[in-house]
Amino acid sequence: MFITPIYASCSPIGRRELWVSLHQISLSLDGPWVVGGDFNVIAHNGEGTSRNTRDRDSSDFADMMMDCGLTDAGYSRSQYTWTNGRRIRDAECRVDEAELDHDRDPSPSHRDTLYQAQGRRIRARIRSITSSSGEVFESFETIQPSAVSFFQELLSAPPQPVDPIRPGIIPRLVFDEDNLQFNQTPTLTEVRESIFSIDPDSVAGLDGFSSHFFLLLRVDSSRDGSLGIMSRSYYIHLIRKPCRFFSSSRRLRQGDPISPSLFIIAADYFSRLLNQQYQHIPSMAYRHGDDTLISHLSFADDMIIFANGQK
Repeated sequence: MFITPIYASCSPIGRRELWVSLHQISLSLDGPWVVGGDFNVIAHNGEGTSRNTRDRDSSDFADMMMDCGLTDAGYSRSQYTWTNGRRIRDAECRVDEAELDHDRDPSPSHRDTLYQAQGRRIRARIRSITSSSGEVFESFETIQPSAVSFFQELLSAPPQPVDPIRPGIIPRLVFDEDNLQFNQTPTLTEVRESIFSIDPDSVAGLDGFSSHFFLLLRVDSSRDGSLGIMSRSYYIHLIRKPCRFFSSSRRLRQGDPISPSLFIIAADYFSRLLNQQYQHIPSMAYRHGDDTLISHLSFADDMIIFANGQK
């Protein structure tokens, strides 16, 4: 059996080059062939909710499958595995635009457009949610506290036990002297000098705040000289109505500047674990007719792991 993992480009041109390569591979194979991964395109309406599959991208994908003699293996569990959350936002925007047009010109055509936009918004709304215990909530008064409780527990749950870090996986690059220096609490003078050295007109960081925002903050110290950190609060915008604020005691906010660093640390450790495992058990390696043993490939936040499929 031949296996070809796929991570297709987001660019239509890049995908077309991939389709040509797959067709060339198919001409040289003699046996069962499995092609799987992320194709970044859909072939028919059943694979999406708001995509016109008569465009060239989907047609090229369908033609490639036919030319290569590939058939869809189907799926199990959830029909859709990804969404960008635009359906509700787009429905709200269409209603706002239609209301403005109708206010400027209350003609029959603008009235019909407004009614259609309002109908799409109604269909896109959340009408009910089901709790983990199976209880169904259908009114805003019951959905709101249930949603707040779910995310509050998610962002405040105690840390789960994890496997201990295996020594020797990552070579030691930081020594005791470096740790002492890194863990020293910065003085208020150092904090102030660092903040005020940033250009107030510089571009905002990943957290959405420019340095001008931090210049306006007052840095206070407690009696023992330590710096205080304000706890982060969240709220849920549910059915165009904000719910109450709640605090978080774990996890990072989306866009937090430290998030990429933590991801890289975890991904690097996992990558080294895979390499060590394949070195200890060479029979796990996927054989592809070459002496080079490939345990996995990584790109951005995706990883493909290769292994011997024999039992």
